[in-house]
Amino acid sequence: MLNGEDFLEAGWAPGPQIGQALVKAAEYEAKGITDPAYLLKLLRRDFPPTAPKMTMRDVAAPLAEAIEATCPEDERNIKSVRRFMTELLQTPVVTRGAVMPDACPAGSVPATIPVGGAVAVQNAIIPVPTAQTSAAPCTPPFSSAERE
Repeated sequence: MLNGEDFLEAGWAPGPQIGQALVKAAEYEAKGITDPAYLLKLLRRDFPPTAPKMTMRDVAAPLAEAIEATCPEDERNIKSVRRFMTELLQTPVVTRGAVMPDACPAGSVPATIPVGGAVAVQNAIIPVPTAQTSAAPCTPPFSSAERE
């Protein structure tokens, strides 16, 4: 009879799916299917292993900057923008980022993209909340040339 350890060793992630697979394994065993390798094959078909969860990167993706401080207030502003962009660039789907000359913080929540910040992503779509777009200039977040 299969147990939870068998599923973990076979590559399943810990979670409720293992419990469901154990119930199904018992049903197969009641029908006379007892070979562990064959049971796991059937159960992979019935309960495909879930994709692993993404975790934040230890090192941020590359950041290009087109900004420089002209006074102490600018220095504080740029320091804050860099902190937010560094947090954002540790997100697994973000491949690189840029900070424009007019960049400024857009909130206090970690990994909030600053006004004047931009990111490139892979295999993802990142919507911009309405509250952020209303505070930004009257230009769309991406020009048609950037989409091509």
